[in-house]
Amino acid sequence: MPYLRLMYGSKFIDQYAIEFGSPLTIGRKDTNHIVINNLAVSGMHARIESNKDGIFLIDLESKNGTFVNGKTTIKCQLKDGDEIVVGKHKMFYSEAEGGKRTSSMTSAIAPSANGLDETMVLDTSKHRAMISSILTGAVPGKGGKRKSPIPVLLYMKGGSGKVVLRNKFTRIGKEKSNDIVAKGLFVGARAATVTKRNDGYYVTHMNGLSRTRINGKKINTAQKLEHGDILSLGTLRMKFLSKPKKAS
Repeated sequence: MPYLRLMYGSKFIDQYAIEFGSPLTIGRKDTNHIVINNLAVSGMHARIESNKDGIFLIDLESKNGTFVNGKTTIKCQLKDGDEIVVGKHKMFYSEAEGGKRTSSMTSAIAPSANGLDETMVLDTSKHRAMISSILTGAVPGKGGKRKSPIPVLLYMKGGSGKVVLRNKFTRIGKEKSNDIVAKGLFVGARAATVTKRNDGYYVTHMNGLSRTRINGKKINTAQKLEHGDILSLGTLRMKFLSKPKKAS
């Protein structure tokens, strides 16, 4: 039976068997199967699902993201030996037989570095930048100056102006709660997500019969956006721009 080993630094915390058809939720709330009481972890952070195609990890729109082998992910199929990072905790996925759940629910409490209120710290941009630098191994630059412009999605149809991709996730769909509203009979409530990763921006189709297209082609997996790509969904049409305009 496949299982997850939960670690904090070099300290082993717990082990969880993954039973077919029984999802495991991960987060700060004590209603989760794997409870991680840490300031970098969202209340409902991620979920592990299993079906005939394999074991899948799904990020539940967490504030600080879920990382698999050093890369942010929305949904991916897990493979033996994969390393999952949630906040400051790590989980290692194993397909070895004989994995036993040592407890059905646990609280993996990590010490707070400075004793500040955890929820307040989680909401600050400074903390998000700190978590990002820890996960990526990046060294924060001095002076706060940006070396490159923030990419945008420019409306060509279905809206006006542009959407600056400042956040880790930019959500597209029929519901008004999305960052970008796409109209169309078969457009999903939350149809697609544009995700900021270390190496660029990726678009993933989430749900709905109307498929997300890049340059007119339907996407089935997360696809990296290149400068000038055209994203279309329902009546929506937008151009991805990641380079500054050339001086005339």
